[in-house]
Formats: sequence, structure tokens, C-alpha cells
Amino acid sequence: MTVFHNKNILITGASDGLGAALALAFAKEGANLLLLARDVDKLEKIDDEINALGATATLIPYDLSNWMNLRQLTQYIYDAFKHLDVVIGNAAQIGTLTTTPHAVVDEWEQIYRVNALANFALIQTTDPLLRLSSAGKAIYVTCSPNSLSYPYAQAYWGHYFSSKAALESIVLTYAQEVMQSTIKVNLIDPGPLRTKLRHHALPGEPAHNARGPNEVTQLFLDLANPANEQHGQIIRV
Repeated sequence: MTVFHNKNILITGASDGLGAALALAFAKEGANLLLLARDVDKLEKIDDEINALGATATLIPYDLSNWMNLRQLTQYIYDAFKHLDVVIGNAAQIGTLTTTPHAVVDEWEQIYRVNALANFALIQTTDPLLRLSSAGKAIYVTCSPNSLSYPYAQAYWGHYFSSKAALESIVLTYAQEVMQSTIKVNLIDPGPLRTKLRHHALPGEPAHNARGPNEVTQLFLDLANPANEQHGQIIRV
């Protein structure tokens, strides 16, 4: 029996890429999984893989761009699970890489809704549920430019990296606010990963430029461990 046996773990963006890899990694540890993503078919595919491991998951089809209604999930999760032990805010969008003068305003707004505002709403949704755990963990996935000579400035990536900078500010502020509680809040920047999201943005990128999502799941397992006391940090790979 592992430290995650019967722990309630919510993962957003769980139908593909890193989210799916994390779902399978925690399923192998015996966790009770709540998997949130907008693509029902992909969620069901991951659910089949989880069932094949002898584990089960609760699927939550939800489009995080509709972030204002996310807090309605608090009561549903409480009624079904009573509390959350781990929340992993993984869902993100990249959008079209272009110069700032030629960017489409609606796309910038969409990126901010998913990458920043949805995670703000996720904090509000899950904070009361994490407080009911003896060792609640909130982990958010961030990303920084390859070169941090000037933080979060990289040509053509303005919408994505600025939304991640906003995410980091939101999460680190929350971490300061819960210092007197049992909740531990951190961010992980796993570096470039070979996912469909990244391939859509950089279709010609050599495969060796990025890790596979399975190569970084142990970082999340370690940080989610109830005994881990790390708090208010950005862990960059």
C-alpha cells in the first residue's frame, strides 16, 4: 500500500500529454482520481487505461475557458469525496505563435482564460476541500522561456509566457496566504515536453529537444507526498 492509496487527487487537463501521464502514474499508486478535461472521448480512453491497471477514476468533462462556473464543482466534489488531498492544475493552451502586433485579441483572451483565470478559479474551488485534508497539496504546472535572460520575454510566445507569468504570481500569492494552514502550494516547470500541445506550436521540432511526459511524473509524485514540506516554490527542471 502506497502513501497515495485512497487519496483524492484532482488533475486538470487529464486527457492528454502530461495530465494523462500523471493520471496513470497516480493510478498505479492506488489513488482515487478525479480527471477534468474538455475532451470526453480522450477522457474515456484514459479511463480505460486506468481500469486496466485495476484502478478507477471519476471523469469530469469541463471546458476551463468557462472558468467563472468552475466553483460550482466544490459542492459536487465535497458530496462525493468529502475532501481533496492533491490538486494538480495542469491544463493549458499555447495558441498561435505570432508577433505581438499581429496577434489576435480573442486568442490572447482565450489563453488567459485557460492558463491564468481558470487556475485562479481552481484555487477558489479547491481551497475549502484541501483544508479538509490532513496534508493538502496544490501543484500548478508552469513554463518559462528557454532563456531567462529577461524573464518571460521570448519572441512570438507573448500570450503563452505572459499567461504563465500571471499564473506564477497567482499561485505564489496563494502560497503566502495559506502559510498558517496545512496546505502546501508549489509550481513545477517540467521544461519542454513531447506533447501534442507543443507539437501543434512547433511541428518541426526534433523529438530529442523535449522529454516525454512520463519522464517527469516522479517530480509530481514526490511533491504530492504527504510528508513533503516544500511550500511556495517554483521547481524548474
